[in-house]
Order: sequence, then C-alpha cells, then structure tokens
Amino acid sequence: MPQTGFILSPTTVHSSKRFLRLSDDSNNSSQGLGVLTQRSEAIRDDQENMLTESPIGYDLALVEPPMSLEMIPNDQERWRSPTLSALASQTSSRGPSSPGQESYSDAFVAPKNRSMHGRQRRHLASQLQTDMEVEIPLIEAHDQVLLQDIWKMEDEERRDRLNGVTEDHTASKAALSAGRVEDPIAHMKGEQHAHEEARLIQRVLHAGHTNLYASVYETTRQCRESSNIQIDQEAITQFLTKLTQESWSKHSVANGMSFPLRFDTLEQEVNTLSLIDILNTGHGFRKELHEDSDRGAFETIVFGIMSLYISSTPTTAESLSKMTGWEVGTHFGITMQKDAPSELAHVTISKPSVASKLAGQLQGVLNETGRILKEKGFETLGAFVIDAAKKANGSGEKFSEILVNSFPAFQDSAEVDGKTVYVFKKALLLASSLERRFAKTEPLFAFKDIQDSPIFADNVIPTLMTHLGILVLPENLKHTMEEGGVTSVEESYRLRAASIDACREVVERANSKDNKVGTVDYGEQGMLAVDLDVYLWRVAKEPQYRKVPRFACKDTIFF
Repeated sequence: MPQTGFILSPTTVHSSKRFLRLSDDSNNSSQGLGVLTQRSEAIRDDQENMLTESPIGYDLALVEPPMSLEMIPNDQERWRSPTLSALASQTSSRGPSSPGQESYSDAFVAPKNRSMHGRQRRHLASQLQTDMEVEIPLIEAHDQVLLQDIWKMEDEERRDRLNGVTEDHTASKAALSAGRVEDPIAHMKGEQHAHEEARLIQRVLHAGHTNLYASVYETTRQCRESSNIQIDQEAITQFLTKLTQESWSKHSVANGMSFPLRFDTLEQEVNTLSLIDILNTGHGFRKELHEDSDRGAFETIVFGIMSLYISSTPTTAESLSKMTGWEVGTHFGITMQKDAPSELAHVTISKPSVASKLAGQLQGVLNETGRILKEKGFETLGAFVIDAAKKANGSGEKFSEILVNSFPAFQDSAEVDGKTVYVFKKALLLASSLERRFAKTEPLFAFKDIQDSPIFADNVIPTLMTHLGILVLPENLKHTMEEGGVTSVEESYRLRAASIDACREVVERANSKDNKVGTVDYGEQGMLAVDLDVYLWRVAKEPQYRKVPRFACKDTIFF
C-alpha cells in the first residue's frame, strides 16, 4: 500500500500521548489508530496482513483496529454537551422528547465483540513491539469508561489534597472563630495538572451574627474609600433624570426564573434553582465559551443544570461529591480539549482548553457541596435550602447567613488593605431568586426584608456604572476597564465593593423625599437595590452596552 496515500489527523485522547488517526485521502476511510515515536513509521495493511515502514524520521505504529474508530463520528463532539432535545429522550419523564433525535447514549456505538477487539489489539501491539522494539502503550482511545477512570483518579488526587487542608474540623472551627483566612486549593483539570487555582475563602462570620446586610454595606464602603474610587454625585443625578418610566418598568421587573421542565416536587425545582445560583460564575471565560458554544457564562450554567435534570443524572449529595470533570464538561457543553500544532509537520495534538479550567472550578464546587451536604445529613441542596428557609422564618438576611456559614462557595469575601470586605453575591442572589419565584405561592420564601438586600455584584454592574460615570476609578485601576482588561482577585473585590456602595447611594437619592430626582414612580417601597441590580444587568445586555469592555478575572468561583 503506497505510503503517500495516507493523511494524519489527531484523535481526542489524553494529551500526554501522541496518537494519530490514519485515513485514506482518496475516500477518507479510517485505517486505524497510530502512535508516534521518533524513529520510523509502521503501518499495517489489513488486506495483505503485513507491516510496511516509511523512512520519515519518526515511528507510526498501528495499535487499534478501525472498528473502534467508528464509535464517535466527530471527535470534537466528545467534549461537547449534547443538545437538550437529544437529552430529552423518550425514556425520560422529565421533558418533551424530540422524535427523530437520537439519545446521547446512542451516539456511542460499541464494537460487536469487545473481547475479540481487545485480543486483536493486544496481539497486534505485541507483534509490533517485537518487530520494532518499540513500547506501545495500550490505551483505548474511544472507550468512554476508561477515560472516566482517568478523570476519577485525578479527582481522587484532588480530594486527597483538599482533605489535607480540611480534615481537622476542630482546627477549622477554631480558625473560623479567629477570623483566619483559609486557602484551600481547587485543582484545575489540565496538562500534567499545570492549572491550579487558589481560592481565597474568608470564614469569619461569627456564630449568631445576624446583621449581614449592614456588614456588606459597611465593609464595601470602607473598601471603596481605601481604593480611592470616587462616586460622582452629578452622574447619579443625570442617571436618575434621564431614567424613564418605560425603561424602568421594562428592565427592573423580574418574576423569578422558571424552567420549561416538569418538577414533581417543590424540592426538585428549588434544587435546580439553587444549583444554578451556587454555580453562578465563569464570567472570565465569556470569550472562550462564546467561541465554543455561542453561550455566555450564565447560559452555560443554566444549560448544564438543565442537561443534568433532563438526562436524569442524579444531583444528590452523593452524586455531586463524586462528579467528575468529564461529566461537567459533557453536561455544561465546555470544550475540554483543543487541537494544537506539534513539532512534527502536518501533525496536531490535543491539549486542555482554556475553558477546561472553568470545568474544574465547577467540579470543585459540586464535589465540595456534595460532601458538606452528606456531612449535614441532607439528600440534596434543595432539601438544605428548604430547611434553611424554615429556620430563617421569613428573613432573607438570616437565610443568606445560613448559606454563607454552611458552604465555602457562598463565602464571597476577602481581605483588602488589611480589612475584610463582604460581598456574598451568590447567597444574596439565591435569596432574591427564591423570593421572586415562590413568594406568591410558597410563604416559606416570602422574605420580608428582601427590600434591604444589597445588590449582587459581579463584573457587569461595576463596568456599566463606570461607563455611566457614576464610578470614577483611580489611575491604578483604569486598566481594568480597557479592552481585554484582566483583574487580580483583589482588584475585582475593589471594583465590586465600589459598585455595591454606589448602588446604595443611587437608591438613597432616588428615594429621597426632600430632594427627589427624576419622575419615575418606583412603587410603594420605592427603588430597591435588588431591582436596580436587575435593571442595570439587563440594560448591560442591550446592543449599545454589550460592546463596553468588561473586566475579567478567571481566578474566582464567586462571580
């Protein structure tokens, strides 16, 4: 068989191995899986049952018959989540099925005789090793179970490191009461475990502390002032003066998130909503996510949670604690591998994508949340949230405090300029989301003090308030608002804290009886910070504001 009749294309396997797919360029038919070494090329001719060599300076050994290569028609699709319509197969009772669409499991077609296939592969590899004195690793490139085993081993290593930090619960409680900063490491999936992120989690809310809202407002004001970020009162006046009733009514009203899904119990829906909010992060990967799936960070999280539900994937405490990076990447539609050029001409290799770090962050939150739920004796996050609402007795502030004291993923705070600044975006957001969704039907979530809640500071609101001139940044922070502006974790807290304090002043000015600005009627309660948050976030999605550069920080799980 002529050697010039073959082309090389990459297969999607573990990046530490250089595997190639062999195809006939005349009809693009698959010829098997090859592994490169640095001496010569060996290709098996199945028709003539012989090996041929090509003196091209490196080895190419055929180690797998073509039958396994037909398991996945498009290797890139292995790392993408299936569409929701495909997930909603006729075997699931949780949503409409799509006639004519194959289920996700149907996309993987197993060989007719796996044991025969394995014997053929081992025999061929042994033959090549003997003839060429080349060690050929036996890796099933397209075996879904074995790849999951690889992820499982990596997950166990990550958990071992985390347990080394948190195994002494007594010491942890002592650190909590003393206000000491814990620094657990969230291990990121990547080549040779190169990507690791330090999550700075401040565990300093004291037992019995109930004034959470005031703590957020006071510490964010101090942080803004120490950061030399100014609030332009004239810009606030212009903003309120130009604000129209139509615009406010259109963008500030939110009835709560609802899903096109069928829930059998309140706990199921609360669990779904709670998982979305505890995972509400990923803004720093907005560019990569849009390139891969045309979805933003929030859309990616919603897509992933809906995918888990529709595919009947368990989201119990036990399941969350054991969820792998591969599963996260699949359900959330995060591309885990990217093809990259190698040192060999016309050869590419697969490497971890930038967005795979986000999958690692999400996995870390899910694993940690599941472990804590098991320790506390709750089957699901939804069950915990319902219990917390009962204990809160109608107080959104108390409810948020219970969340913050229970899960590190809600402990959104840091030390800036020697003082702790509290933001607690996700805890406050979940309280508001539940109140908006269930207040009229479930008295349990009719939080009476939600009107006093601070905003849910992310990267969108500080960016928009800076663009509107309300926030005036010092020279050392102006780079964060430039195109492609990247912030450190500390800088992001400075900007988010300033937006919370600025929104507080906007609300006070809007509700001032002595010096009212503008003509908008905000209702009996006046303008609420939570409504202003919704308004600014939605306006920022309008075409004229989407082009405004937003700061980004990949090293966080909090926004």
